[in-house]
Amino acid sequence: MKYIDYYPPVLKEIREINIIAEAMDTELESVKTGSEKIKDECFVYTAVDAGLERWEKILSIKVTDKNDIELRRFNILSKLMQSKNYLIDVLNNLIGENGYTLRYYSDEIRLEVVLKLERRDYFKAVEELLENFVPVNVELDVSIAYNTHSILGKHTHDELAQYTHSELIVKEGL
Repeated sequence: MKYIDYYPPVLKEIREINIIAEAMDTELESVKTGSEKIKDECFVYTAVDAGLERWEKILSIKVTDKNDIELRRFNILSKLMQSKNYLIDVLNNLIGENGYTLRYYSDEIRLEVVLKLERRDYFKAVEELLENFVPVNVELDVSIAYNTHSILGKHTHDELAQYTHSELIVKEGL
């Protein structure tokens, strides 16, 4: 839509208003183009100029005259990938493969990590790790797999009577 279309019909007939509207159309198109360029420069895959320079500076990548845009993008992405640890590898190394359950719900953009009961002491550290590791647009749900009725239901009332309610929830090996 042209800038002149926002004026009432009576003003559209004035020559000066038409000149102003044409100048505004030119300026608005320039702003629109500039804002699209800025948006493109924010992402490695679409950056052409300042965005690539910024990444190269952050990652200490030396640029030569021979580097074309695709090679520069590749260099940035390869540097980012080599320093990237994957969440599952990090959790496996810290907690152990059988020490947690991880589920990602893509429709809700939610990551659920349930620590096994014997790893409950790791809860705070794992929660902090995930907050720093997982992108901010992903909702985090970190919890501990306490004993449930299905686990405790295998025992008789006499066996369970030895413990308090609080002890039953956190008792390992039941």
